Amino acid sequence: VVLEEEDLSVASPATVSRCGMVYVDPKNLNYEPFIGKWCNGRENKEEAGVLRSLFDKYMVKCVEFCLEGVDDEVIGKMLS
Repeated sequence: VVLEEEDLSVASPATVSRCGMVYVDPKNLNYEPFIGKWCNGRENKEEAGVLRSLFDKYMVKCVEFCLEGVDDEVIGKMLS
């Protein structure tokens, strides 16, 4: 039996497990897989390493600042 699903978000967990696959909803993924794929696709591997280290150093702080650092349009905390 071959089943082709366009969108597994409507499938039950039992259906997914019977097919022998693991489904991860894209909403539960963070940005790291996308950044990793983008960096791995760079032709210059040295550049990819530098970009990856910059993302590791700054991205979490920037995301936290955007989500938690602004309270009613007032900056509540500074990046460290």
